[in-house]
Amino acid sequence: MNHPALELTDVDTDALTLHADSAGIWVTCTSGETEVTVGPLPGKRLADWIAAVAAPAALTAPTVLAAPPVPA
Repeated sequence: MNHPALELTDVDTDALTLHADSAGIWVTCTSGETEVTVGPLPGKRLADWIAAVAAPAALTAPTVLAAPPVPA
């Protein structure tokens, strides 16, 4: 299966990469030799947040994107 990815790079070559796989969405931030990845994030929650940012009136409070708890 082909999983989509998006990479955004600024003029200083810092990068933000979003990658989707069967587990969810992974977000990687890279600056120089430093890289931090978080995920998987729930795709629906992230999509809802992005839609809210596109329509600022709908964004009324900070949103925490958290993956559901992993069963023990």
